[in-house]
Amino acid sequence: MSNMPKLRSIESDEVVEIFTRFFEANDHLKIPGHSLAPDNDPSLLFINSGMAPMKKYFLGQEQPPLPRLCNVQRCIRTNDIEEVGDRHHLTYFEMLGSWSIGDYWKKTAIALAWELLTKGFGYPEDSLYATVYAGNAELGIPGDEDSVQYWKAVGMPDDHIVRLGDDNFWGPAGEFGPCGPCTEVFYDTGDAYGERYVPGGHFDDVNRYIEIWNAGVFMQFNKLPTGMSELDMKSVDTGAGLERMLMALNGYETVYETDLLKPLVDFVVDRVDSLDASSRSTLIVADHIRSVVGIVADGIVPSNSGAGYIPRRLIRRAIAAIHQAGTTDFDFAGMVQLAMDKAGSWNPQVQDNRAKVAEIFAKEQADFESVLEAGVRKLGDEFERLNGKMDGAEAFRFFSTYGLPVDTIRDYFVSRGGAFDGSGFDTAFAEHQEKSRNAKDDGSGGRARLDLSDYPATEFVGYSRLDAKGTIVGLFRDGEPVDQLADGDAGLIILDRTSFYAEGGGQVGDQGTLTCGAVTATVTDVVSPSANVYVHKADLSGGTLSVGDAVDVQVDAHMRRLTQANHSATHLLHAALRDVLGDTVTQAGSLVDSDRLRFDFTYGEKVPDDKLMEIEQRVNAAIRANYGGAIRTMGFDEAISEGALAFFEDKYDDEVRTIAFGDASMELCGGTHVAATGEIGTFVITSEGSVARGIRRIQALTGEAAFDYLRAYMAYAQQAAGRLNVKPEALETRVVELLKSSKKTQAEAPSISVKDLVAKAGSLSDGTPAVIAKIDAGSKQLRPTSVDVAAAINGVAILIAEADGKVHVAVAVAQDRTGDWKAGDILKPLLDHVGGRGGGKPNLAQGGGPDISGLPQLMDAAHAL
Repeated sequence: MSNMPKLRSIESDEVVEIFTRFFEANDHLKIPGHSLAPDNDPSLLFINSGMAPMKKYFLGQEQPPLPRLCNVQRCIRTNDIEEVGDRHHLTYFEMLGSWSIGDYWKKTAIALAWELLTKGFGYPEDSLYATVYAGNAELGIPGDEDSVQYWKAVGMPDDHIVRLGDDNFWGPAGEFGPCGPCTEVFYDTGDAYGERYVPGGHFDDVNRYIEIWNAGVFMQFNKLPTGMSELDMKSVDTGAGLERMLMALNGYETVYETDLLKPLVDFVVDRVDSLDASSRSTLIVADHIRSVVGIVADGIVPSNSGAGYIPRRLIRRAIAAIHQAGTTDFDFAGMVQLAMDKAGSWNPQVQDNRAKVAEIFAKEQADFESVLEAGVRKLGDEFERLNGKMDGAEAFRFFSTYGLPVDTIRDYFVSRGGAFDGSGFDTAFAEHQEKSRNAKDDGSGGRARLDLSDYPATEFVGYSRLDAKGTIVGLFRDGEPVDQLADGDAGLIILDRTSFYAEGGGQVGDQGTLTCGAVTATVTDVVSPSANVYVHKADLSGGTLSVGDAVDVQVDAHMRRLTQANHSATHLLHAALRDVLGDTVTQAGSLVDSDRLRFDFTYGEKVPDDKLMEIEQRVNAAIRANYGGAIRTMGFDEAISEGALAFFEDKYDDEVRTIAFGDASMELCGGTHVAATGEIGTFVITSEGSVARGIRRIQALTGEAAFDYLRAYMAYAQQAAGRLNVKPEALETRVVELLKSSKKTQAEAPSISVKDLVAKAGSLSDGTPAVIAKIDAGSKQLRPTSVDVAAAINGVAILIAEADGKVHVAVAVAQDRTGDWKAGDILKPLLDHVGGRGGGKPNLAQGGGPDISGLPQLMDAAHAL
């Protein structure tokens, strides 16, 4: 049972409502949460904080819609996965955040935090502590004494202000970026959780004091590879974990008791006899299923690498935990549906993608359960072979071979009285990761670099034709050379002759088929890791292939055509960028596939919209000119003297291949291209943004994909124009008018002052503080305002409004008073006077009625209380 004091009964939707309404009332624009997938930020695998999507604003790369913003941002912390199962660590969590971008600074941020926590959420003032940055002499950063003074000014006692070190300097969301000192607010959970803080003593931020709010990261520095620099514009970033806020307000022992997670915990407990609500396996499953739903709903599909590795890992850990608990028929599909039900109205992407999330999870579950069954059988053999003692190297070998989560391997050995070398496994896993980072992707699946020294160079004929005859000179399965590949195998095939282009120069490898009689090898990628030996990654069906077999080679013509159109457009884009932005622009990377093109280039600031439009127009002009592609082989020096552009850090032979399109572009390139620029069709830039300091990225579409993109935008414009009853060309004018009208309406709307209402407080028959008032407001404002007033007076608030031809009533009761007064019991007799209906919880009820003539009687009945 929890020893934490209970401040109020409150659920997630109420917390979100109080938070967003408070900041909107203080001129912050509420914006949607960003996808978990970062935009143009290679330093992040996932969005891991509320400020991560805001970096572009803090750095001045883009202009925010307003300088004051707020939202609820979903986040993933992959480094917390192993910590899941304690009081408050979660893989997926939601951050309540507010921002000042070049607007207010420390004083206002601290005042807003204090008002929201004490008045909005109802924390007792003496239960709150603030930490501030003590400074760092080595870095030349002074202590944040300004924040100390501002906390004192709002009413926080000096002995509740704690000066700390690096914990109160918030580093960037990623390796580099905006950062600065921060001030955090902690909630005192009481003597049952440890010693009270005494100035100069230890501040127990693990057990007794729980962080509930980062009241301000004061963004004043930019961390660069070369060190710290001052930002031109100072900003404020705040954040509060929704789950932890719910835990503290409700007096729960863990975040798993909140309405966001308890239904998932109960789902597990009700179906697995060996697990209870405090079992670590129960909490892991609840966290992981909720996390997977959030990740997959944002379009991140499980895979073996990159961001997709995380949902796959979480799914497998959850399934393994349930199997380890002795249940093999667990209703994961039902739990996924429940997690989607509990996602919160502020996460509409979950409801929009319910079918996709369920389908992907079911497939991953089916795939892993077959692996799990076979792997657990193998564990029994390993236990006997190793006499119950598994060292780190053996553990990693088993983990990498059979795909079982390390938790499953460890629990199997330990539960049977054996031993498992966890630190040894961590060492082996870290060594594997380091090797993977250092090894070039050669198609071996990340196991080891292929030894291709004994294979002859592959003859490539794919510039002039898409079909060829080839002979198999090498086969690999799981990174090891074999003589045969069989039906169902995934392997690597080396040919003496091929028409498949191997990945290089930013262009992806071709796809297609290799056939030999009834046998088909579907080629999914081609790489050339060394000495022009082409390695075809393929899946086999219909029989076996052996070294020495002759095969028919056929490249997928449609995908090749789309890919080479994007490649040629990349050359035209490179030339246009230099023409418009200057010769200092150079290529810094690219990706060309059949779907799109991506081009990174050196440039120190955001490309202005008018320049971006000019670049797009230049590329399309070159396409319409239908320049033929002139391909020549010449000496490197000769090519450079003729004006050919060389790629950013490539090494070239003395003889080089060049491709020129009229006078629009000339580059050194070994890729495949269109015969004439007219084949590209259309070119559309879809985004431009920063990927690193001084590096920008443009993404674009060509041909049919570009046409579909434009057609979709035309449809959006026509639909929006139709709703506003104007022609599409008048849409912008109409939107501007509506925005002006909306701002005017908001400015003229009556302001509801909680402070003024509190000043009118009287008392009920038993002395309970009460506010009974008719206010000038809409029905939606009654509920949150009554909650705030009841919390402020620690009593009862009865607020009445006349709007939309009805009488509306909201009754809120402070948590400490619900033993004597129930909101619903107060509300129902009042609504009888206006022919109304309503209901709610003991602490909050709301309703209304159509009989406005009964309003005086309703007011009399309320005051009679």
